Amino acid sequence: MLLAGVVMKLGAYGCLRVAMTLFPAGLNDWSLHVMGLHSWRDVFALLAVIGIVYGAMVALVQKDFKFVIGYSSVSHMGFVMLGLMTLTTIGLSGAVLQMFSHGIIAGLLFGVVGRMVYDRAHTRELAELHAMNLGKLLPFASITFTIACVDSMGHSGVVHAGEFQRMCAVPGARHSETNASRSDWAHVFQVRLHRSEPALEPGREQRRFSAGDRRGGLCIIASPDARRGSLRLDQDTRMYSALLDPGQHIVHELAAERAAWLHLVQGEVTLGDLVLTSGDGAGVTTERAVSLTAREDSEILMFDVAGPERPGSRPLPCSTDRHDEHHRPDQD
Repeated sequence: MLLAGVVMKLGAYGCLRVAMTLFPAGLNDWSLHVMGLHSWRDVFALLAVIGIVYGAMVALVQKDFKFVIGYSSVSHMGFVMLGLMTLTTIGLSGAVLQMFSHGIIAGLLFGVVGRMVYDRAHTRELAELHAMNLGKLLPFASITFTIACVDSMGHSGVVHAGEFQRMCAVPGARHSETNASRSDWAHVFQVRLHRSEPALEPGREQRRFSAGDRRGGLCIIASPDARRGSLRLDQDTRMYSALLDPGQHIVHELAAERAAWLHLVQGEVTLGDLVLTSGDGAGVTTERAVSLTAREDSEILMFDVAGPERPGSRPLPCSTDRHDEHHRPDQD
């Protein structure tokens, strides 16, 4: 924990504050070029790239959780050295920022593995930890490690129009979103599915389904077996999307013991005797097919789910949330 968080940074800090300051001429070009290398700056930059690739590749084949983080730290320090060797303001600033942020994150990661996971599981072998379902047994440790990993990778994402994202999180985890555009409105639609066992590991998956794929019929977006390139779910649920022109009619047959939930993202459709408008939803639990007709340009989402148990019934295993976000140009 101390080694990765502090000691590994001392060499890079010494290079920046001592070697590069007291001996700036040491990075000047040589009079002779050796194998395409013009100076010690090129040599150290090459070693930094080797360290980045080597550390990352070795980390991927480790079986000990601690070694995964350790070799990953070696790879991260390669980025620090590469930034220093640019000898530019941006490169040096980035190297210092990476030293500071990685020192904190590496200490957190080693703390989670040593003080939270190992003290309770008494092992660091990834195969054994995987079988223990730590996301359920140690939710706080899982959340902390996930946050640390996401921050260490600099992970962020933008969901564009026509893209769908599946996120599987441990209980208690939260996420937030904001409009990436400073001028246009963003329509955000979220669906929450009840978890099933065995659950997928925490993570996210994002894919784009074009308007052509969804035009005029149901396009499968998510399913338990990821069929036809759909997102993978750990629930017995299949999610479909469709873009319909006025007058278009679609029918989706339901297997035995199956039900459906229909949500109208925008437009207007008829479902039996019902007329649904933008934002409306309807459940289908007794009919053996979902049959609807668009009355205007419409976008729908449909969920084919396990039907309510008999006798009695229970809510369909999903909930929805929609909201609009707008970022005005005068906002910071």
